[in-house]
Amino acid sequence: LGLVQALVDKRDGHHPVLPTERIIERKRLVQHSNLNRKLGEAAAERTYIFNNLEDWAARVFEGMVFTETKSYRPAPKQAPLKRINHIIISDPHFGSDITEAETGVCNYGRVEEARRAASIVKQGIDLAVDTDKLVVWFLGDMLENLMHSSHDGTYISEQIARAIWILTQMITQFALRFKIVDVECAIGNHARLAGVQKERVMSGKWDSYEMVIYYAVKMACKNLQNVVFHIPKTPYVIAQVFDYRILGSHGDNFMLPGFPTKTIPTDRLIAQANSFNMSLEREARCRAFLFGHVHSYSHSNGAGVDFITNAALLPPNEFAISIGVSPKVQSGQCFFTSTPKEAVEVARLLKVDRATDMDATL
Repeated sequence: LGLVQALVDKRDGHHPVLPTERIIERKRLVQHSNLNRKLGEAAAERTYIFNNLEDWAARVFEGMVFTETKSYRPAPKQAPLKRINHIIISDPHFGSDITEAETGVCNYGRVEEARRAASIVKQGIDLAVDTDKLVVWFLGDMLENLMHSSHDGTYISEQIARAIWILTQMITQFALRFKIVDVECAIGNHARLAGVQKERVMSGKWDSYEMVIYYAVKMACKNLQNVVFHIPKTPYVIAQVFDYRILGSHGDNFMLPGFPTKTIPTDRLIAQANSFNMSLEREARCRAFLFGHVHSYSHSNGAGVDFITNAALLPPNEFAISIGVSPKVQSGQCFFTSTPKEAVEVARLLKVDRATDMDATL
């Protein structure tokens, strides 16, 4: 019998008796009971702590905090825009580093170009009325490059860096004032790649230093949720404004408004605008054409279409003096407004000059 019992014990050690459903259910109930007890104790402890904290806060802050309940008011619907502001930024030629010794005008470098850009931003914001939207037109020649001479301006890498920095600051300040900021970009002739595009660019104009600048500014402003960039590869950029369109181009090809500080041939502009518009469907035609390049501000209207040419931000540089440009030519950038009825309601030049360069508040 002892031998048989030993064999049975050995068997049960290798092959234990399977539990019944009743045993399993009892074990489960015991585990749930223990878990519920622990959860209840934790909840009771939290309730005790919060009740004591509430009593303590009531004693400490009694009579010190005033609460007011206001009835819910749904947000008013946004009224349609009555007016849109525009600022044309063209021909700043950042990095020119002009010297008074060569031009007889003034010294013009990092500080002066930054102050002039700041003045344009300040004047544009001060003029903004009845609108939450601004369209910024980047119409080229953001850097000086080494186009006319190897002595033009500072190193290209520094020109690009200075352009990116200043343009980013300008867009950031505009974004703080306006709910909507659209940035429309076109390439200028001074943006051509040194050693690659030696003459006036006919194709691949977008492949330029300015494309790098525009993309860098766009990336620098990517956290500004109210700013939208439009950087096409065409030699012009078109923006939808109300129910019509406005075209911007630098002015060195595609459409030719003239040459720096020379006569602006309005009749030729009208013919070019008509030719371009007639190639489009009626609803896609442009009611205003904007240009840089000529370094001279003008606003005219012909055949129901507005034309604006922009001044330069910088004073006359060595090249301008060499072709007979007056040292007293007015520098600045164009500001204009649009309404549902008029593509160009009011236009004016935001002026900058030597006093701007000396203004340490900018």
